[in-house]
Amino acid sequence: MKNLISILLLILSSVSSFAQEYAKVRENEKFGFITKEGNYAIEPTFTKVRKFRNGFVAIRNEEFWGFADSKGEIIVDYQYLKVGDFSEGLVAVFNGEAWGFIDAKGQTIIPFKYPKVKAFHSGFAIVLDGEKWKYIDKKGKDVIMPESEKPYDFIGGLAFIKRNGLIGIIDTNGKVVLEPKYHRIDKFENGIAKVKLDKLWGFIDNKGNEILTPKYHWIGKLSNGVLNCKLKKQFGLDINGEFVVVEDAIKINNFIDGEELALARSKNDKYGYINRKGEWVLKPIYTIARNFAQGLAPVFMKGEAWSYIDTKGAFKIKGKFRDAIPFEEGELAPIKYKTSWGFVNLNGELVLKDQYGLAKPKGFHDGLARVKFEGRMGYINTKGVFLQGKTYEFVDKFQNIQE
Repeated sequence: MKNLISILLLILSSVSSFAQEYAKVRENEKFGFITKEGNYAIEPTFTKVRKFRNGFVAIRNEEFWGFADSKGEIIVDYQYLKVGDFSEGLVAVFNGEAWGFIDAKGQTIIPFKYPKVKAFHSGFAIVLDGEKWKYIDKKGKDVIMPESEKPYDFIGGLAFIKRNGLIGIIDTNGKVVLEPKYHRIDKFENGIAKVKLDKLWGFIDNKGNEILTPKYHWIGKLSNGVLNCKLKKQFGLDINGEFVVVEDAIKINNFIDGEELALARSKNDKYGYINRKGEWVLKPIYTIARNFAQGLAPVFMKGEAWSYIDTKGAFKIKGKFRDAIPFEEGELAPIKYKTSWGFVNLNGELVLKDQYGLAKPKGFHDGLARVKFEGRMGYINTKGVFLQGKTYEFVDKFQNIQE
């Protein structure tokens, strides 16, 4: 039992460490990082920093680059003219003559001999050797892969190959997963990628299987079996493989998972909302409109103020605002009365006074909103309290420092 508890604690500790998030801040022209509690993870002492990658961050003084860990301790002293970002335990660095790779202890793992290099992904890096690009492994040994007009980075164990202008896919063992047959393959997301053959679009999975034969002239995002798309000059939906025309539509936004309505634009240059069957549920009568979230959507009609409607088109928060953003998280949404932003609840009541400037992503995320206030920036909670009561010259978005 004790062993089981120890294992569980170790797992929880690992998950917590992996999910650790920092935001870059600037104070007195120096950079540091804060945690989501608003405490300094690293005091603002650096002249320049990048984002964390794999638990390490590139730092710079007036002349050279080095690296620090998640506590701000310098692990590689300032000595390099150019650097990449850590990936899979190694980082590319330039010593003024050539590029090589070092580890987190600053030890040279792959000698400085390349004029150009890229970061390691799935165990391989692309380097320029003379006039030829090639793959190497983490020991610096050449790796032979199937013939390609150019090498592509591996992502998630897969890389593109190109022959005669067509794109295919290989895996890290050099096996051809998909022979080159498409003119374009986009990045895989959740195991699916858009592909283009001539002028037509479809989808494949990460095994190279076609899950939607290229037949549309434009496609959006697949959501629970429904895809917004265009066939010749008609916009509509592909519903489990069948095309349904949305009458008079000239644009259809992606469906958001969990929402039944998608924003669409009509030939009359107005916006309305369609359901997953391709039917106009809310007629296109709005001059400007935004997506539904929490069952409400911000809409604007010429000559009126911004309001929030429900999925039946009824006004739930009527004509009060100069601008309005969806309730993307929780029960507060950003609104603007005059020149500044505040936050209202689902009843339209002003919860946080309109006194802020907004920074992307707009609104609350994980209980915090990044705002501008009196010429400075900071994060507020849903009560309008700044983290640790602090604002900064600049504060960036939070990021997982292990990514």
